[in-house]
Amino acid sequence: MRYKHTPGPPRDHKRATRTPTTSTNSEEACGAPGRTVVPLPLGVLMGPTEGQVEVSKDGRTLSQMGPGKVFGELAILYNCQRTATIKAATDCKLFAIERQCFQTIMMRTGLQKQAEYTAFLKR
Repeated sequence: MRYKHTPGPPRDHKRATRTPTTSTNSEEACGAPGRTVVPLPLGVLMGPTEGQVEVSKDGRTLSQMGPGKVFGELAILYNCQRTATIKAATDCKLFAIERQCFQTIMMRTGLQKQAEYTAFLKR
């Protein structure tokens, strides 16, 4: 995923400072342990494909996440600000799905389920 700087007023450390320039999904290196993964653009669902990330809020560690877990779901579903900070606990790689792609996947999945149910009921 390529990013460009978003001009505007100064932002605090919990707000996004980069905006995606493509609508493709990607995998990108998270970096060394201790590096803050979030702030990221709002409307991006992410999760580790390798390594571990640490979830914290107000300086208190809440949990660790590894492959198979996701974060950013509240921001992508409800268009709200991030509620936690994510830092790399180990060297890691992340996947990212932007809001538009996520909505397309959800819509397609819903239509497929509806078609399956309709076909079942017609039997």
